[in-house]
Amino acid sequence: MSYVYTDYPEYEGSLVALKRLTIESTDSLLEIYSDKKAVPYFNDDNCNGDTFYYQTQSRMEQAVKFWIDAHKNKWFMRWVIVSCEKSQPGKVLGTVEALHRDSRDYFGHCCLLRIDLGSSFERRDIIADILNIAETHFYADFDTDFIVTKGFDSEERFAALKACGYMKSDRLLMNKYGGYWVKRAVKNKFTVLPMADNILHITDGTGVFCTLVRGKNHALLVDTLWGVSDLPGFISKLVSTPYTVVNTHCHPDHAFGNRLFEHVLIPVKDRDVYDAVCIYDSDRAEKFADNEDRRKYENMPFPPFEGLEAGRVFDLGGLTVETVPLYGHTHGSLGFLVREERILLGGDAVSSNIWLFMKESLPLPDAAAVYENALSLPFDRIISSHAKIMWSKSLIKTIIGNIKGVMDGTLSFEAKNDEKILEYNTNSVLYSDENGDSCIVYDRNMHR
Repeated sequence: MSYVYTDYPEYEGSLVALKRLTIESTDSLLEIYSDKKAVPYFNDDNCNGDTFYYQTQSRMEQAVKFWIDAHKNKWFMRWVIVSCEKSQPGKVLGTVEALHRDSRDYFGHCCLLRIDLGSSFERRDIIADILNIAETHFYADFDTDFIVTKGFDSEERFAALKACGYMKSDRLLMNKYGGYWVKRAVKNKFTVLPMADNILHITDGTGVFCTLVRGKNHALLVDTLWGVSDLPGFISKLVSTPYTVVNTHCHPDHAFGNRLFEHVLIPVKDRDVYDAVCIYDSDRAEKFADNEDRRKYENMPFPPFEGLEAGRVFDLGGLTVETVPLYGHTHGSLGFLVREERILLGGDAVSSNIWLFMKESLPLPDAAAVYENALSLPFDRIISSHAKIMWSKSLIKTIIGNIKGVMDGTLSFEAKNDEKILEYNTNSVLYSDENGDSCIVYDRNMHR
C-alpha cells in the first residue's frame, strides 16, 4: 500500500482521469468548491465541521496544501478529476479522496472513497467511470477487499452505484454517519496460506479464515466462513479423501457457511448462539461479491444441528486432532489441537485481539481460568481465524495478564477507547509484556 503514497499513480478511465493534486490546482478547484449546489454531495463525515464550501482562493489554497500534506504523511490520497471527453478535454471536474481505514468497526480495513464533483458533473456516467477506476486499482493499491463510498440523496449516484454492483449498507460509520454503499472485491479464487505441510489457512476475501487439516485418510475443515462463495467446491480441489466439517464457535463469520454443507459438527455449548445466527443476514448480504453467488447461496437452509463437545479426537491418518475447550469469546468456543504439529487452531478465542463483551462471552474470572488451563496443552504455535501469521503459545500468558489487570484494577479503561460495537458499549484495553501484545475488547459497564 505504501506504493500509492510514494509513487502517486495516476489513472485513466473512459470519461475521466485521476491526476496528481498540486498547488497549481487551486484556481480550478475553487470553481468546484464554491459551487453551492455541489456542497450537499461533498462527504464531510468526521471532518471537524469542514463542509468543503470554499468561497475564496486563500481558503481553497489552504485546503489544497492540507491535502498535499496528507499525502506526504500517508493519511489519505487525493486526486484531481480531469475530463477526457472531447467536448471538454482537461476540464477539472472535482476531486477523489481514498484511504485505507484502520478501525475495529464494520468498516475497518476498507478503502474509504470520497467523490467531490461540481454540480454540472454530478452525472451517473462520470460517477460510474470513477467507480470503475477504483474497482480496477484500489483493492490492490489500498490493500483492501471492499470499497465504501457515500450515496447521499442523489439519483445520479444511486444509479451509478447500483450499475457498478454496490449495495447500500445500513451500518453507520463510527456509529454516527449513514448513507454508505459497499462493493466487495470479486474473487473467483480463494487465497490459501500454507501454515504447515498439511495445514492450509483459507480465506474468501471477507476478512476471516477457515483452516483445512489434511491427513492420509481423512481431512478436517475448521469453520465455514460467511458462506458467500463455493467453499465446498474449492475444498474438493484440495483433498482426495473424505472430510469432516466443524465449527470453532457459532458467530456468523465462522458458521454462516454451514449452509453450504450437509453435515457440520457444532459446539454444543454454543447452541443458543447458532440459533440466533440469522440475525446477521443483512451483514452477510453485503459480503456477496456478485449477484450470481447471491442467487446461489443466499437462501440455502442450515443443516440439522449436530453437537460437538470438547474431548473428541479425530484420527485423520498420520495426524490426530483433539477438540479442546477454549470458552471465553463465546461460552462454547472450541479449539482444535493438531498433536503431531503442536499447533492449536484457536478460532477467535486466542489472538492478539479478542472480544469478551458479548452476552455469550464468559465472565472474566472464568475466561482467565480457561486460558490458564490451555497453557498445559501440548502446543507451541497458534493459528487464529483473523490473522495470516501464527502466534507463539506465550501469547496466552499475555492474554491472561490483560484479563487479570482489568479484574484487579491495575489496567483501567480510558474514555478515548470507548466504542459502540453491535449493541454493546465497549472499551479496549491494551497490554504488553515480555511475551507480546494483547488487545481485549470489554463491556466496560459489565466486566466481571
